[in-house]
Amino acid sequence: MKLSRIPGFLRFLSSNDNIVPLSREDRDLLTYFLSFGQIVKKSVVYFDTSNRIRVVSGPLKQLEGQIIKVDRRKGRAKVRLDMFRDSFLIDFGFEAIEKT
Repeated sequence: MKLSRIPGFLRFLSSNDNIVPLSREDRDLLTYFLSFGQIVKKSVVYFDTSNRIRVVSGPLKQLEGQIIKVDRRKGRAKVRLDMFRDSFLIDFGFEAIEKT
């Protein structure tokens, strides 16, 4: 069975001919995501007085500076990640709380 036929599979390497080790930054990012387990829970956020998102906890906590789009109604945030010398978007869920 080919791995590429598995639902959700994207890729292992940028090229099968030119295999290079992961950079430290890529390895750290992968380790960060793997620390949340197989299913990533929603982050907890609030919106400040300037209507900017502020992350309290969850996977978005360390990615706050890379959030490029927020849909408050759907509770979704798009994050730009750079990995394997490429840039792509990941969609995360969040739960908004009222700041006290």
